[in-house]
Amino acid sequence: MEASDTGIAILKDGKYIYLNASHLSLLGYEEHELLGESWEILYDLEEMERFKQQVFPLMAREGRWLGEATARRKDGSYFSQEVSLSALEDNTLICICRDISDRKLLEQDQARLTAVLEATPDYIGIASAQGEILWHNRQLRTLRSDLERHQEHRSIADCHPNWVNQIIVEEALPAAIENGSWTGELALLDGNGDEIPVSQVIIAHKAVDGTIENFSTVMRDIRDRKAAEANLRASEQRFRRAIEDAPFPIMIHAEDGEILQISSTWTELTGYTLADIPTTADWTQRAYGPDAIRILEEVIVSKYSRTKRWDEGVFVIRKQDGDYCFWQFSSAPLGTSPDGRRLVVSMAVDVTQRRQAEDDLEQANQQLEEYSQTLKQKVEERTIALQAAKEQVEKANEYEQALNRITKDIRQSLNLNDIFATTTQAVRPILGCERVTVYKFDVYWGGKFIFESKQETLEPLVFSSRQAEWNDSFLVNEEGNPCVFNTTYQVDDIYEKDLSPCHLEVLERFNIRAYLVVPIYVGQKLWGLLAAYNHSQPRAWQPGEVRLFEQVCSHLGVALKQAELLSAMAESKEKADAANEAKSLFLANMSHELRTPLNGILGYAQILRRSESLSNKEREGIDTIYQCGSHLLNLINDILDISKIEALKLELTPKAVNLPHLLQTVVEMCKVKADQKGIQFHYQPSSQLPQQVEVDDKRLQQVLLNLLGNAVKFTDHGSVAFIVDVAPLSEQQVSISFRVIDTGVGIAEQDLVKLFQSFEQVGDQHKQAEGTGLGLAISQRIVRLMVSEIHVTSQPQQGSEFSFTVNLPLAEQGKINSRVIL
Repeated sequence: MEASDTGIAILKDGKYIYLNASHLSLLGYEEHELLGESWEILYDLEEMERFKQQVFPLMAREGRWLGEATARRKDGSYFSQEVSLSALEDNTLICICRDISDRKLLEQDQARLTAVLEATPDYIGIASAQGEILWHNRQLRTLRSDLERHQEHRSIADCHPNWVNQIIVEEALPAAIENGSWTGELALLDGNGDEIPVSQVIIAHKAVDGTIENFSTVMRDIRDRKAAEANLRASEQRFRRAIEDAPFPIMIHAEDGEILQISSTWTELTGYTLADIPTTADWTQRAYGPDAIRILEEVIVSKYSRTKRWDEGVFVIRKQDGDYCFWQFSSAPLGTSPDGRRLVVSMAVDVTQRRQAEDDLEQANQQLEEYSQTLKQKVEERTIALQAAKEQVEKANEYEQALNRITKDIRQSLNLNDIFATTTQAVRPILGCERVTVYKFDVYWGGKFIFESKQETLEPLVFSSRQAEWNDSFLVNEEGNPCVFNTTYQVDDIYEKDLSPCHLEVLERFNIRAYLVVPIYVGQKLWGLLAAYNHSQPRAWQPGEVRLFEQVCSHLGVALKQAELLSAMAESKEKADAANEAKSLFLANMSHELRTPLNGILGYAQILRRSESLSNKEREGIDTIYQCGSHLLNLINDILDISKIEALKLELTPKAVNLPHLLQTVVEMCKVKADQKGIQFHYQPSSQLPQQVEVDDKRLQQVLLNLLGNAVKFTDHGSVAFIVDVAPLSEQQVSISFRVIDTGVGIAEQDLVKLFQSFEQVGDQHKQAEGTGLGLAISQRIVRLMVSEIHVTSQPQQGSEFSFTVNLPLAEQGKINSRVIL
């Protein structure tokens, strides 16, 4: 495989474990750069998605795939390749690829050529040696759509009239066979049989043995040209007449000196006819004098080589009568005469009376030109300044984006090692320096390098035995004085900076040539230094780079502060947990100590209530003792529950429960109190109420008793309704909604916000004395443990509605525990 000129690679679990030399050469990578890397680094996202959506599913079915793909070389260039993939056992894949860029380019060239031939306005066709049409382009197909309907009898002769076919057979084809091609003007028939004049080229294509393989022909519609030629002849006549009648002097002359035409105005203003000046030499001698021929000869000859109009200036003309005038001449090339001579047209304007005005205008133009040059220079200077400003803005945006990335990466972790690694590794490539380090001070203002990102060839500073060589007595003596370490130290070249000898010696010992150092403050305390170094050569630190470095330091200080706060919070949490544990232990002990005498008091109160010898006043006193003891016992239980919730020790213990039995027990307990108050109690269970659910029956009963007990307590007239609705969620789970609706005193809107707070009571002051203010707070927290929430709506003097919904799993048959704890 190594000797193969085809690229071969082996991948396991999508990563390269072998690549032969041809494969590496094709991709432009070294072997160590790809071993262990994923195949995905060679493809862009669109190509990777195609592999995942199309290729890999096909391989999963057939075990192999052959096709084409576009890969990316190390230098970022893309190329087309033919790829063969074969799947082996253990998730191993053999990849064989070959560069097909040349073939793709050839196919693209052929496609482009065909597209050009199809798009050209010329008529193009290819015919066999026998004259049968093999191919013709869109233009010819459009003109002769009838050829498409008779494909079996298509002949190139059908495209021409008979007289053209005779010329082709007798003259054009023999010439093309002998010379390779023939060019001439013929005619083409359109679909209606009308002739179209064309300029036609016929090319003979021969095989290696000299025999004719086929003919190709290109025909260009020259109807417009023919019409243009006729128009040109008419135009020439009009042009000559226009020259003759022009209101200003015009002369047309050829490069051999012959004057072909002058306007009548020329003759009127100078007195010379064409017979007087048949050549430019005659004109020069008469108008400028005998000596002018020698002077102007070179100028006149150069006129005929020009390709654009030009101004010749003002000349003094001597007229035939001996008088003088000033003419301003301009000339322009006029093409060639039928005999091939180059022609020039010269035109003149009599500026005798305007000479002075033109001199003034020339002076004004000169001033305007000077101003224009000054303005142009200012515009160029402004453009350069704007370009520089644009580059600065782009660089600032680049630094801002880099800072955002670094800040985002720093904030994703509070682990100091991750923060330092992110900072040093991200900053170094942005600055383009050779080393970035984090230096931390100790309590004595010595310190050491704790993290760095560097070029591989550089000696490390972190975990290096040379750390001691870096210690500077200046840092220790100043003891982190903010007045000394509150600025950025920027040195472009240590030999251009006035450094102390000892400082320079330390820098030379570590081969440092330029550096940028920024202090790291955590709050108001100097924590350490962030430094960038260049070892190989001086470095001009740019203002944007310095600002970026300072901002990174600022965010690094914030991250360090957050890490300290997190550590302090963790310590505080441990102390709070210990305090909660102590509180819970204290409450448990106190509960035991308080319940023991309370049980004795309540027991003797019950015994004394049975005595028949008590007077009514004594019986009322014993009832008061019993009610106060019961109230105190409920308060102790509620305080224990709320303390467990606050200590996060209250947990639910779901078990299989007979739900209808549990609810009926709660209803019977609350209905007794409702009957005693003379109010109606309505229980409306759903017909879909399940028999068996998994729930903490004690806590559910506690919540329902609290809500129903409050409803009965605060309702003096009317009724209390307990409604249970059920909605199936799946075969194994149901959603059960509990609603308690009363017609009691209601709750004011401003009291709703504190309804579920501990030790808070709202409503009638007399009825508040009957509770502890903990019942609803405990109930809400129990319901939240059930992943739900108690909701309340109320109108004063109209009543209230408390509701909550819980999702409960159905219990298996045989696990039902019908016992309800009271």
